[in-house]
Formats: sequence, structure tokens, C-alpha cells
Amino acid sequence: MDAKTAASLSENLTAVYGYALVRLFDKTDAEELAGEIVCEILASAENLKSQDAFGGSVWKIAENTFRKFLRKKLLQTDMKK
Repeated sequence: MDAKTAASLSENLTAVYGYALVRLFDKTDAEELAGEIVCEILASAENLKSQDAFGGSVWKIAENTFRKFLRKKLLQTDMKK
């Protein structure tokens, strides 16, 4: 990850948390989801062919991670029953 990408990510941390909070309405779950989103972004940053595509890929990663998060929560809820 280059400095431009790192700076872009750090500028969007609040937006990533806001994305999670708007979808989950729970601060604890939103913090967990935001952390997972950031981890996924960092893991996939090396696979970008163009640093200009970083902004769009962040939100696609966020969407996919949100879906995974919901599936995981649903499975955990079903296991408790």
C-alpha cells in the first residue's frame, strides 16, 4: 500500500464507521463491522491494479463485508436457539 492509498483510507475511517452504524444501529456491532471492513480493505489493497480505483473498491468491499457480517450474526443467533 502506498502513501496515497493509506492517506485515503485514513480519511475514510469515519465514513466507514458511519456506514456500519447506519446499517446496524448498534455501536458495538458497528465498531466490529468497521474493523472487519478496514481489515478487508488492507488485505485487498495489494490486489488493486490502479490506485485510482481505490475509492470505488472501498465501498464494494464494505458492502461485501457487511453481507458476510450479517450472515455470521444470523448463524450465531441460530446456534444459540
